[in-house]
Amino acid sequence: MKNRIGIAIIAVISILSSSFFVPGCSIGSAYILIDSRSDLMKPTFCLYWDPYFQEQLDIGKIVVCKALRSSEEKGRWELDAPVNTDQKVWQLEYKTSGFFIFNLIKRLFGHQPSSPVSCLTYGEVPPGYEEKVKALPLEPEELYIVWMEQHDSLRESEPLKFIIRLNGTGVPDRLEYRGRDYIFDGIQYYLRLY
Repeated sequence: MKNRIGIAIIAVISILSSSFFVPGCSIGSAYILIDSRSDLMKPTFCLYWDPYFQEQLDIGKIVVCKALRSSEEKGRWELDAPVNTDQKVWQLEYKTSGFFIFNLIKRLFGHQPSSPVSCLTYGEVPPGYEEKVKALPLEPEELYIVWMEQHDSLRESEPLKFIIRLNGTGVPDRLEYRGRDYIFDGIQYYLRLY
């Protein structure tokens, strides 16, 4: 038993020291993708390790904010609009007991509490999560910003902006979203409601 504890402590120290002290090595970013099968007014956000969306990560926290405009600002939001102020419209966190290192040691010994998920649908609270800010209804033609953090990690996502667009008759028609420019080269991506 003492050997297992010693090995776990050495493993944690090695991981942490390699992340902070090895030149060129960093915690890095995670990447958000909106699932194309999700409902237009209740998008599903997934967290990934890489910008090519190959390896999913467990979500520890999600925050969705609505960009606020001043009374002088009129017209249609664009995804590249600068955001000065925002309002949290949903915040969800995975409930963990203890600190990151203790949870990591518990996992090394095989203790698995209710598992965090890699995708979250707006407004839905899966088991093990706690709603810190109750979800407000999403509004078409408003700009929203999403951030996520990986569970039991220092890795957090780059922000993702999205807008639910109306068609010519005033019906929600598509969801436009964009992450960082260098990933998507400024191209807008759409989900269409059929």
